[in-house]
Amino acid sequence: MKCLSLIVISLVLTCGLFAQDNKTAKESKEETSQKKKEERKAEIDKQFHQTDTLLTGKRFVLEAQFLKNTKGMRIPVTSDLNFIAIDSLSGIIQIGSPQRVGYNGVGGITEEGRILSWKIVKNDKKKNFYITMTIQCKFGIYDIGMNVNCDGYAYANLTGMRYGSLGFEGNLVPREGSTVYKGQSR
Repeated sequence: MKCLSLIVISLVLTCGLFAQDNKTAKESKEETSQKKKEERKAEIDKQFHQTDTLLTGKRFVLEAQFLKNTKGMRIPVTSDLNFIAIDSLSGIIQIGSPQRVGYNGVGGITEEGRILSWKIVKNDKKKNFYITMTIQCKFGIYDIGMNVNCDGYAYANLTGMRYGSLGFEGNLVPREGSTVYKGQSR
């Protein structure tokens, strides 16, 4: 009988200890989750500030991993041949393919010109940017609208004097850190 009462008492005490462990485990998980949220928010703020510095300096390259045509087809491309480069007052737009030879020697077209207009809208709440610019080249004037996330991933829509548009999707990198290869301008 003593043995049975000792077992019952030990079970009651053990269940109480497990209940306390569950409470501390839940509190620990909530603290860990809160800490991760704060770290993620700090990382987003840091990336947003870096992207803001890059865009306001106007020395960056959008290295496209995908091009999107007017029909909505998203085509993977090589980022060193397909890009939009901005260098303060001038811009370069290039499309190319390593399998062909085009007007620029790298399977496509290279247009280089000066920036006529530039406007940047920063959304602090959503942590993104929208840029509009106009580049005047020898053979046309191109309007570019660019959406940029806080981490530097961008989508640019290029329109010209003719019907249609071309989308560039990829990462923004500093002009100095870019590995693009510029072909010959027409």
